[in-house]
Amino acid sequence: MAAVDHPSYREELQRCNYTLEYVRKSLETVTSRKERLDKEIEQLKKHFNSDNSQDYIDLTIKTLLQSSTDLKIRNLIAAMSKPYFARVDFREKGNSQ
Repeated sequence: MAAVDHPSYREELQRCNYTLEYVRKSLETVTSRKERLDKEIEQLKKHFNSDNSQDYIDLTIKTLLQSSTDLKIRNLIAAMSKPYFARVDFREKGNSQ
């Protein structure tokens, strides 16, 4: 049976479209967060004072957040290319539906 002829095709297509839209919005949010972090790190590096421990702490934390955000962006981009992972249909014993 062709996929488009399956009784659940429309439902699955809607779910796939919903997932793609969710991933797209998440990617936009994370990308804007990364842009903000990039600017903040740039400012911290420009005005870094090695005598100020708070500057060092801020720079370290923001750099770690930047790395985490980079990974999240890569994962979201990968999810955009394969948003549909699997479908599992469970049936109760003795029930044909």
